[in-house]
Amino acid sequence: MLEVHGALYGLKESSRLFQLEMIKVLKLAHFVPMASSPMTFLSTHPTDKNLKSVASLVVDDIQNVDNCSVLTTRLHDALRTRFTEITTTPDSAIFAGLEQDVLVQDGITSVSTHQTKYITRTARSIGVTHMPPVLSLTMPTFYDASISPSDLLPANPDLYHKLVGHLIVVLKTRPEIRPFVSYLSRQSTPTAGDEAKAIYVLRYLFSTLHIRCVYKATTTEINGFSDSAFCFFDNGSSSDGSILCVGPDDAPFHCSAKPQSSVAPDIVASEYYAVSSMCLQISHFRQFAYDLGWPQPTTTIFMDSQSGIDLANAPIVTKKARHMKAHYHIIREYVQDKIVHLRHIPSEQMRVDILTKLVSNSNFLRGRRSLLNYTDVPLLV
Repeated sequence: MLEVHGALYGLKESSRLFQLEMIKVLKLAHFVPMASSPMTFLSTHPTDKNLKSVASLVVDDIQNVDNCSVLTTRLHDALRTRFTEITTTPDSAIFAGLEQDVLVQDGITSVSTHQTKYITRTARSIGVTHMPPVLSLTMPTFYDASISPSDLLPANPDLYHKLVGHLIVVLKTRPEIRPFVSYLSRQSTPTAGDEAKAIYVLRYLFSTLHIRCVYKATTTEINGFSDSAFCFFDNGSSSDGSILCVGPDDAPFHCSAKPQSSVAPDIVASEYYAVSSMCLQISHFRQFAYDLGWPQPTTTIFMDSQSGIDLANAPIVTKKARHMKAHYHIIREYVQDKIVHLRHIPSEQMRVDILTKLVSNSNFLRGRRSLLNYTDVPLLV
């Protein structure tokens, strides 16, 4: 039995000890860890199951969302009993490095998330604040291997991976950089050219601090978007991108952009591989929503490939699809069990286009607005 009386911040062991002690207190306050998200805890009113308090825990920081303040107060009282006085704010604007702005307009509350302070600190420490601004990610040679002698020089791997680590942190609120960061994180022996590309992405972030992910859904229904760019990479693999959002227009709460693990022989296969890859994530978040008390209807996934939809809806695996590895056919089971429904949309309405391919400046700006549910009017209180 170990009791924590005090610990030094910054030590790995201290963070874990704080977290274990916080979990213990949460359980004593009748907050139950959710199986689908272990660091999220739920407390439900004993007589009215519609009254809840949700607590998200990061080491020793907690953010509460509730429609029953009594449950949250009970947790705060338990924390004070264990740790004496605690710091609380009625509506925290920062949690685990994420900043929030809230706007109520025409009775609808919009919440925008960003990491302005983190990006600014990173830009200053790396030394890019004096460089010319980069307003969109449209470098045409970004995914090309370096060829000039100066770009082929080896970069300091420790500094490079530290920089890429900073970019990975910012993915929480800036999903439009995900395919670029995915490429950078795969460079095990980085060159000066790779380092210049990472700095290019950081300059873009620092130049566009006003960009936000905007959430204002009036539903709890999960929707998905899936897309692929056939044979995008030099080795013949396709890229795929996907997002999950609450309602069809909201900013994504989950985002993916990466090369496909299997080389698709044609465009239909690449679209089919992409939507199949979403299935496990959809299962997780459907269970998470259920645990919160929001059971989900059939999840709609939007695709711009009718042939890919037809293949998933076909009653049997046709000869043309027999070459595919068995695990890609999980989408067929999800469709048959009515877990998901595939719906066709025109390519110009595909929200994840900028996650799968390089696009022109105008298309990038338009795609960014669509992806992040962001308008040019900043959401500030």
